[in-house]
Amino acid sequence: MLQVPVPSVQIIRAILREYHAATHTAEVEPVLGPASLVGEIPVLMSCRPDLLTAGRQVAVLTWSDVGGLVLGPYGAAPDDPPNAGDADTVDGIHASATATANKLLALNASSKLPASITGDADTVDGIHAAAAAAANKLLALDGSAKLPASITGDADTVDSIHAATTPTGNKLLAMNANAKFPTHTIEGSLTVEGGLNVGVEGAFGSKIIIDGLVSAHVNIADDAVSIYDPSGSYGGFMVLCASAGQGAIWAWINARATATGTFCVKLDGHANVEVTTGVLIGTTGTDGKLTVSTHTDGKIYIENRLGATRSIRMTRMA
Repeated sequence: MLQVPVPSVQIIRAILREYHAATHTAEVEPVLGPASLVGEIPVLMSCRPDLLTAGRQVAVLTWSDVGGLVLGPYGAAPDDPPNAGDADTVDGIHASATATANKLLALNASSKLPASITGDADTVDGIHAAAAAAANKLLALDGSAKLPASITGDADTVDSIHAATTPTGNKLLAMNANAKFPTHTIEGSLTVEGGLNVGVEGAFGSKIIIDGLVSAHVNIADDAVSIYDPSGSYGGFMVLCASAGQGAIWAWINARATATGTFCVKLDGHANVEVTTGVLIGTTGTDGKLTVSTHTDGKIYIENRLGATRSIRMTRMA
């Protein structure tokens, strides 16, 4: 009978001197016995490379007729499942609970980053930025910290204040279709630099009232009349023709416009201003003159028969 020699097999401890990831082999030095380096021997396929660190003890299966096989770390705690536990670094970078240079920043207890983030992000909520106005992009401020383009659209508020087309408490007042502010009352002091011009074409429909002093303006065509509602039954007022070269045509008048006791008295002024009572229709007064009248309907009538359209200003003390 043919006798086949059976090679002896044993497991020894060795120190891992170098691991070769490309071939999954290792160089080891036995712990017992002569200090000799065993050349590249294969590593068990199920042994993970991250466990094979130089200087670590490993278990090695050896045969008498051939080399050996590195089984895995010797004396190490079980590592199951793989990659569980607390790693020292991630891709060689340590972590930190607070913002620290060259460290990964962990989320806080609210699952949010515990610090402000600076730097150059690719997008914000998936939207890119641009230095000039561009569709579907965030618009960056310019070098003066201002938007480099006009902004159009309908904002909900301006500095948290809503707007309104009529005077409303705690709201911004919009101009009307004529680019003028609608009628409203100003409480407190009003300081105007450079003059204040109040007027409306065709009728005394716009005026300013300050402590009973009323100022209004209207353009009246030749042989036409404008009607003013004084919001008061009597008082004194001045009428002035403000057209170029016509400033000398003025009058100071004391008047009353009530159902009874109506009067209109010229106290001083130019000869081309006359006064009367009753309704004026445009050609009632003397041709070539400006006629002022009060009527029982409570209104003041100003009729222009000066030969051309005239700009009339009236200031009344209520």
